[in-house]
Amino acid sequence: MGMKIVVTGEIGCGKSTAVRRAMDALNWRNPAGFFTRREPDALHIGAWRGGCVPFARRAGHPSYEPDLDAFSRFALPTLATSSEVEPVVMDELGVLELPSSQLAAAIAALFLRPNPVLAVVQQRALESWQTIIGRANLDEVLLVDVNNRDAMPARIAALFRAA
Repeated sequence: MGMKIVVTGEIGCGKSTAVRRAMDALNWRNPAGFFTRREPDALHIGAWRGGCVPFARRAGHPSYEPDLDAFSRFALPTLATSSEVEPVVMDELGVLELPSSQLAAAIAALFLRPNPVLAVVQQRALESWQTIIGRANLDEVLLVDVNNRDAMPARIAALFRAA
């Protein structure tokens, strides 16, 4: 069974940077899964294998109006894998994505499959995502902060290599 790791921490602490550096160290060039990107007026979802679409528009500072259908339509196909050893990376899951029951079910199912899974989860949404995923289905929950973010990529890579 592949390692299942959730990386969490406060907004802006370096979670995504640590995960991308760990992906480089593991030579995970085109994993299944998705990433989110913040632009001045919108949030976008992209696939590691290409493609990117907006899924939330700025609705005042700091809030966004998400289109969960658009998010799910894009995200769900990115989670498909061609083998049981192919890694899945999700960067990131937060409070905006929680109301999508179809997406939540697909993500929970990923944590039951043999594939290695690496997910970035906003700290404020961690409890909810742990409930959806199932705490017993997580091998590690790693907290990133300013004191450990530089060492975190090597730790993540070492955990996946040891599995």
